[in-house]
Amino acid sequence: MLGPALENPFSSSPNRATDGWWSRTVDGPGLVVPDGAIDLMWSPGRVPWLAGPDRGPREALMPAGSLVVGVRLRVGAAEALIGGSVELVTDQRVALDDLRPASSARLLRQLDDVPSPAVAAGLLGQFVAAVVGPEWRPDPVVLRTVASLRAGHGVPDVGLSARQHRRRFAHSIGYGPKLFERICRLERFTDQMSDEPLATLAIRLGYADQAHLTRDCVALTGSTPARLRAAA
Repeated sequence: MLGPALENPFSSSPNRATDGWWSRTVDGPGLVVPDGAIDLMWSPGRVPWLAGPDRGPREALMPAGSLVVGVRLRVGAAEALIGGSVELVTDQRVALDDLRPASSARLLRQLDDVPSPAVAAGLLGQFVAAVVGPEWRPDPVVLRTVASLRAGHGVPDVGLSARQHRRRFAHSIGYGPKLFERICRLERFTDQMSDEPLATLAIRLGYADQAHLTRDCVALTGSTPARLRAAA
């Protein structure tokens, strides 16, 4: 399991703090890999939890057959949800009642016996919108950096020192621009896997060589490029 995809994106996001929602039924053991995103998640019978940004692969611990619903947070929204730097939840799964004990109890009651994943996702999204508030605005420096890295254009010049840039980026994302760039580049590989030689594909996607692709692939997914391609 290579992490959840936005299988059911909102046609127009219900609030400025979410990008969409997804649902899936866990089909067995697997790995969740870094995708540069932060999700608020829920499964029937459980307290909602925040899935912090991952820096490497991690085991999916939900039992087979479990329904999981998630809302993807927009860049910077997690700062408002946790009340501080996203680095506080990097590589962690944090129960919502630990972050927002007063308001999470009401959300949990609303999620009891919801008729569909879409309704559950709507409640999660409304919760995020209420916590973030109408005055919230994402950091424009972080937005510009994320857009550039997602497009494969590298770390942009934003008029800050490398240290200042990294601090602001990590406060919103959970880690620095360089790791985010690696994650984005590997996502382009998994999106564009083809029959062309891996060495050629690696160069085309911005890796120094095939060995560079392999190192990043193993570090971020726990598997080699060849195995990922064979399993696709």
